[in-house]
Amino acid sequence: MQILRKDVNPLLTQIEITIEPSDYVEKFETNLKKYKNKAQIKGFRKGMIPMNTLKKMYGKSLLVDTVYEELNDLFNQYLKEQKINTLGSPLPSEGFEPELNFDLYHYNSFTFHFDVGIVPEYQIAGISE
Repeated sequence: MQILRKDVNPLLTQIEITIEPSDYVEKFETNLKKYKNKAQIKGFRKGMIPMNTLKKMYGKSLLVDTVYEELNDLFNQYLKEQKINTLGSPLPSEGFEPELNFDLYHYNSFTFHFDVGIVPEYQIAGISE
């Protein structure tokens, strides 16, 4: 995982998050095994589906869910650690299209860019103790 922060102006910052395969592969494999135990597919007993069949049928959607879950966790953790007070929700940066090649047999790294609005510093004048 790699997180880069670029302050554009006092109210806007850009955050780039790169998720490496080492960040999500183990979680994906765990989710796949959990799903294998729950899945009911015609022609197979419950929990006895071959892993390759399960990967072909549901692997891509589980991989996408796992990557986005990991992205969300890393992003929220980074905001808490850096004590960044956001204004609204982070938005994907314009002009940066992530290359989302979700390959089940060759795991890739993914890079996401976000624009984050920051709560401005302010003081209320005219109020005394």
